Formats: sequence, C-alpha cells, structure tokens
Amino acid sequence: MEADLASGSNPVAVAGERGIGVAKPVGCGDGRAMRKTLRHHLSLLFTAAKNWSADKAFQHAAALAFYTLFSMAPLLIIAITMTGLVFGERAAEGQLLRTLEEWLGPEGAEAMEMTIAATDPRQSGWLATVFGFVLLAIGATTVFGQLQMSLNEIWRVTSNPSRSSLLLLLKTRFLSLTLVLTIGFLLLVSLMLTAVLSAVVRFFQDLIPLPGILLQITDITVSLIIISFLFAAIFKVLPDVKIPWKEALTGSFITAVLFIFGKYLISLYITYTGVTSAYGAAGSVVAILLWVNYSGLILFFGVQVTKAYAEDRGVPIEPKPTAVRLRYQLLTEDSDDAPRR
Repeated sequence: MEADLASGSNPVAVAGERGIGVAKPVGCGDGRAMRKTLRHHLSLLFTAAKNWSADKAFQHAAALAFYTLFSMAPLLIIAITMTGLVFGERAAEGQLLRTLEEWLGPEGAEAMEMTIAATDPRQSGWLATVFGFVLLAIGATTVFGQLQMSLNEIWRVTSNPSRSSLLLLLKTRFLSLTLVLTIGFLLLVSLMLTAVLSAVVRFFQDLIPLPGILLQITDITVSLIIISFLFAAIFKVLPDVKIPWKEALTGSFITAVLFIFGKYLISLYITYTGVTSAYGAAGSVVAILLWVNYSGLILFFGVQVTKAYAEDRGVPIEPKPTAVRLRYQLLTEDSDDAPRR
C-alpha cells in the first residue's frame, strides 16, 4: 500500500482490485432509496390529482351532494334501527347525532334530527312501518346509484347494453342496499369499540392517569380503520370493474386519512365562518351540501389514487361480466363520423 501511495495510485481503486473491503458511508444508499421511493409515490399522487381534475370531480361531487340530501335521512334511520337492536335506539341515535354535530356543526345536526323525526316510519302501525321501510330502502340506495355512475365513468366502463334494464336496476339497488347495511354494521362496530375503549379508559384511569392526547389518538385510529374499510367496500363493490383488495385498501386508506383530516377543517369552516347564517333558514341545508360535496371530492380522489397505483403495479382492471369497456375515439374533420358543416 505504501508503494501505491508513493506511485500516486488511488488507494480505493487499488484496494478494490485486490479484494480488500472498502468502507462506504453508512446510510447513504438507504437515504437515496427512500428519496426515490418518496418521489415515486408523490408522482403517483400527482398523476391521480391530474386525472381527478380531468374527470370533472367537482361535477360528480355536486351531483352526489344533491342525491345525498334526499338519501341521508333514510340512511340514518336504517343505521339507527340496526344499531338500536344492540345498544337501544336512544343510545344509537344520540351517538350518531353527536358525530353529525362534529361534522356538520350544530345547525346541520339539528336539521338532520328534525328530518329523522319527520320521516321515521316506526311511529306508525306495522303495515305503515313495513311500507315506510321499503320506501326508505329505495331512497337510501338512490345516492349509491349516482355514485356508481360516477365511478364507472372514472374507470371508463358502462353497464352492458345487451342486458335487461330491469335486471341492471335490481342489481344496482341490491348492491346499494348491501352498502347501506354495511354502513349500519360499521356504525355498530364503531359504537362497540367506543364502549369497550371507554370501559378500558375508566378502568386504567383510576390506576394510571392517561394523557388526553393518547385518548384522542386512539379515537382517531379507530375511526381511521372503520372509515378505511367503508371506502374499500365502496371501491370494491360499487363500480363495474374487478379491483383487487390490495389496490382498494391502498386507495381507501389514503382517502380515509384525507377524510378525517378534512372533516375537522370543514367543521371549523362551517362553525366559525358563519357561512350558513348568510342563508337564513336554509343554512342547515347549505352545511350538509358543503360537507357532502367535500366528502365526494375526497372520495373521487381516492378512486384516482387506486387507479394510479393499479396502473403503476401493472394490475389489469377488467370490467365485470355485467359491464363493457368504454372506448373513446377522437373525431377529425376528415373522419366519416365527423359532423358536416
């Protein structure tokens, strides 16, 4: 080695040629790999954002908000009925209204409470109750029919025109009703977990004082898990495409994070800006429309994230047997199908 130094040779190169181990900076390769991975994920999110804007997310969210306005009361009544079988209707309704107050503000929650009381068929006789719940199921599934149309447009598929329109309608309603029941089940799970966590906290609070931030983190974690599964079910079941669970869960997790973060922002906006007071008696309706519109924008962005990750991983997304792929053709003036002036 001394001779190599005297001759002016590079000691690192010489050591490499002789098979001698050369020390490398620790963590340098890992840092580059992490930066490369981060850039890759950011690139996918940027692609999703571009497609989100190109596919008219604001238009789809506005349509979803309109249909939700008429479907929310039936949805909530069915969810309260399912959860009330275990916890009692008063406890289920109270928990649901507290959640709505966090999301919509006091005015929005009060409006929903009045709407639920006015449309609840359980106060009538058994025949009117059965008929009322049939109408509630139809009303609750309407919003999911609109959501399915938007998701199909994003995935570039449509229902197979060769199939019976009645069968397609029944299939859509059945899938929508399945999601309604899923929402009720997830609400039930949420209430059960909340009850268990409250009991655990009360038990340990007497032994070891727990900081408030720990309880908030636990509550957010539980909400994140439940909302992730709800979005995954929507991404997997509603559109007429075959989406693997891995891609559906990836998109649903990102959607749930944005949803939880954004619900606090939109609730603060509704509560403290006075935007609803400017509309007088219609302020509560405006609050609901604002919240649902934001939620729709986040949901459609999550679909684009799912699509971007599926394309990046080379996962083929094929139409279901009840659907066909949409193909777009650019028409020029020389084309036979182009309109003549």
